[in-house]
Amino acid sequence: MNDDFKPIMGCDLKMKDVEYIKDVKKNNTTYYYVKLKNNGARCKYCGKYVAKVDSYRVKTIPHSKNIIIKYKARRFICECNKTFYEEDPFKSKDYMLSDNAVDYILNEIKRYNHNFTEIAQSLNVSVTKVIDVFDSYIQVERKKLREVISIDEFYFSKYSRSKFAFMILGLNGEVLDVLDSRKKNVLLDYFKYIPLIERRRVKYVTMDMNSVYKTVIYRRFKNVTICIDSFHVVQLLNTHLDSIRKRIMREYDSNKNSDEYYLLKHKNYLLFKNLNDIKTERENNFHYGVVMSESELLDELLKINEELTEAYYLKEDYLAFNDLFRLKTREELKIILDNYINDCLLSGISEFNNFANTLSNWKEEILNSFIEYEGKRLSNGRIENKNKYVKKIKDIANGYANFKRFRNRIMYSENLYEKPLLEKSTKRIKRYMPKRGPYKKAKS
Repeated sequence: MNDDFKPIMGCDLKMKDVEYIKDVKKNNTTYYYVKLKNNGARCKYCGKYVAKVDSYRVKTIPHSKNIIIKYKARRFICECNKTFYEEDPFKSKDYMLSDNAVDYILNEIKRYNHNFTEIAQSLNVSVTKVIDVFDSYIQVERKKLREVISIDEFYFSKYSRSKFAFMILGLNGEVLDVLDSRKKNVLLDYFKYIPLIERRRVKYVTMDMNSVYKTVIYRRFKNVTICIDSFHVVQLLNTHLDSIRKRIMREYDSNKNSDEYYLLKHKNYLLFKNLNDIKTERENNFHYGVVMSESELLDELLKINEELTEAYYLKEDYLAFNDLFRLKTREELKIILDNYINDCLLSGISEFNNFANTLSNWKEEILNSFIEYEGKRLSNGRIENKNKYVKKIKDIANGYANFKRFRNRIMYSENLYEKPLLEKSTKRIKRYMPKRGPYKKAKS
């Protein structure tokens, strides 16, 4: 076999059946002109063996990246006066693509950083054709719930019925399902129709501090333990600390050249940096005109306001509590957390009073996050990481208008072992659009 023709041999074609084959390169695209030997065929209507040719038709078949087949297909005519084409070795009946091209589309779309347009351009076909292949072969069913699940929302589109979608993840990072809404009634209905025996399998649910999720989970799951992701608690803590910083900084708006404004505006990151990570090495500081370390700058920052100083050390106290995984029993953790809540309330700082109330409302769920499962602390880390890839899929495609297609794309791309359907699905993904009514053409 000529090595030049190996790229098109990923089909039932055998060189002994080829009468003519030639390759021509044009603009980085290789065109293979193929004509088969006349081996005749049986009539599909009467069963008689036929070799008489009625006509030819050149079929343009995208086959692979930058490879297009120009197949000169025979059309036989039978004594029964019926015509039919010879057997097509490229199996191009689906979308006028070869099977190899269909496989190429499905393999490429598995990669989260490829979009439909890019794949269509590499095959020299329309974007609509690539989407049709995807919709026909990628229709992913909901996965069964696991013993540990994580739930979270992500932004979908401001034009959809719900701006935020809802994701369910297994402990191993597998996307179990994606819903088009995070609303309470939608979630209650969704979990209601999951078999009770499957819901009873769930022992732990990790999530952020969303009261709607809390209500839904406790109502639809029995004997489940909700674990609040520690990252979200620390994030809320830093938000309150930052509110205090901004409130104090506004007092110095009239003198933006002051040391206080400089520190609160440009060195605020020191307030949120772990105390153990503060550098002690000195560097040139152009504002003060001397060499100073981060530790010295932090000291100057905390001298500005006693309330800011107390808030900073309350932040450090919670971080120390959050690092007690495996070091304390649940009862000991509960005592430490209760004492911390009292310290926040006694501080008299309004932002930390609010933080204390939040901790009180979610106390049991926060303590649950210290539970060890398979050698690790339960958290929402995997689903937060998965959300980054979901955002990339959406951004690379410049957004999705069809949520079902977007859901299938997420579950196909983000689940390692997800495979395409073996046969085309008849289930419609493309939305039905109303027919355009009669209209009068505008006069020019």
